[in-house]
Amino acid sequence: WLLATTRLSMADDGAAAGVDPSPSSPPIHPAAPDNPPIDAASFTHTPYYCEENVHLLCKELIRAGLADPAGNDLYAVFVSNEEKKIPLWYQKASRTNDGFVLWDYHVICIQSRRNKGDVLDLVWDLDSSLPFPCPFLQYIADAIQPLAFGDSIYGR
Repeated sequence: WLLATTRLSMADDGAAAGVDPSPSSPPIHPAAPDNPPIDAASFTHTPYYCEENVHLLCKELIRAGLADPAGNDLYAVFVSNEEKKIPLWYQKASRTNDGFVLWDYHVICIQSRRNKGDVLDLVWDLDSSLPFPCPFLQYIADAIQPLAFGDSIYGR
């Protein structure tokens, strides 16, 4: 899987459907205890425009004081591959119980915070049904599921 990151500059999201992988297990990671979930509905969200959504999300995180005033802890991350077929789970646009969607690409915000030597990396994905924000490792395990599909056109 390919990741491209950029600070506070984003680019459209289209959904491709039809692949129904084997069901995944429910998320097993709790939200970070000192970072209770925030209501994702309080942020601007337009379906299928993830890059614009992330841009506006980053601006609002800065405005609300939830991020570094200069946005230095926020990254817009574009997820894609050569086939433009990105399987993700726990997506609100899904029509399946496991939240599976096959996107051509997807954009999320990763916040990388450091505090007295502690590292807390969070994923802000307005299209996900996982906790908002979601601990980075939980998001990778549950939404990206790097071992799913093995060595195929969907492999990451």
